[in-house]
Amino acid sequence: MILKICNGLGHTESSEVNRLRDVFFDYASGVAQRSTPRKKPATIMLEDLATSDLTGDLLTQMVFRGAAASRIPPAQRVALPDEKVAKAWGYFSRK
Repeated sequence: MILKICNGLGHTESSEVNRLRDVFFDYASGVAQRSTPRKKPATIMLEDLATSDLTGDLLTQMVFRGAAASRIPPAQRVALPDEKVAKAWGYFSRK
């Protein structure tokens, strides 16, 4: 699961959330294909999250690479597993 806050949306659908859902499930399907009896999908996903250099800011919806994520208060950080998910999740910082 990856958290994304969409103010005012409640439980209604939006094209932004639907796109993120579709991209995330494509990513999850790829994780399942990479799994083996010794390496379960959950382990692979946790490794992807731990090694990715992409981090989202829950409040600004900005995505930062590498050390730039240190600008985000820890409670607002969302680890993002890959580029496609990050692009669907938010907006890349130019800084």
